[in-house]
Amino acid sequence: MNKRKKILMLYCGAINNYSEKDAKEWLSELSEISIISDIEVKIFYTKNTSDITPTEWVKLASVIKKNYESFDGFVVLHGIDNILYTASALSFLIQNSAKPIVFTGGHLAHKANKKPYFGSVKEAGIKANIINAVQVATFHIPEISLMFGNRLLRANQARRVFDSSLNIFEARESAVLGKIDFSIRMNEKNILRRNGKTLFYETLENSVYWFSSASTFDFSGLENYLSSFRSVIFDFSFFETPPRHIEELIAKLIKNVVIAVRMKSHSDFLPFNENIINISNMTPQAGLVKFMWALTKSKNSREVKKLMDKNIAGEII
Repeated sequence: MNKRKKILMLYCGAINNYSEKDAKEWLSELSEISIISDIEVKIFYTKNTSDITPTEWVKLASVIKKNYESFDGFVVLHGIDNILYTASALSFLIQNSAKPIVFTGGHLAHKANKKPYFGSVKEAGIKANIINAVQVATFHIPEISLMFGNRLLRANQARRVFDSSLNIFEARESAVLGKIDFSIRMNEKNILRRNGKTLFYETLENSVYWFSSASTFDFSGLENYLSSFRSVIFDFSFFETPPRHIEELIAKLIKNVVIAVRMKSHSDFLPFNENIINISNMTPQAGLVKFMWALTKSKNSREVKKLMDKNIAGEII
């Protein structure tokens, strides 16, 4: 007889003063999950997830590390805002995980007694998300995933789509880990294979500035401001050719600042190419958090570039 799996559900939602008692009350209405596994709930974050910061990403990874040996899998119930940042961050803070870590959530409508209302189609979809996420957390999926609608995606390759359906995230076919119809059908060929032991990391570099501008931006005085950061990401993915004044600014900064760029795939950005880190082959969320992680591993910009060019957690598209 197979041993029942133990799953830890971490609440990272958007209800102030939410308690584990509140969570247990409304989870009791989801009788299906008690059939699937033994669930324990911990409240991690109760503010709006639009306010979540890298500090919380590191803390969340730490909570999972602390409970890692006691549970078979983890479900993170997260607000829609910033879910891709949080999930992508965990793919670098917890690498080569032997256990599934599944993010899910949705737009929950709450009654005065803090119990989610599953009456409409949208909220019924959230109920299905949670049930499916718990089931996925009992499988052998050694990576950070995102369970929404009828698809299980690699979290650090997912992107938001504004769709009226429940599938509000999508990814390339190679990052679709499973599909749901009458059951969960896994795409085994797409699931990452573990290579060594699970690695936990506890720091991210916060001195990173994401610079995105229109061609009309006033660049006077900008050099001094950006020089105060350890690293700058220049996003000119909306340009066919990078503006000359951005190239001139990068030329001044690159001696003391680690520079990364995000650009269109066909863009030809030649100046200082060997010293510039290209994050165009990742989602914006994965590119940012991977950069924040890589910067903590070395003070040498070339070593940082080597890490950024390496496919660490299946993030490279």
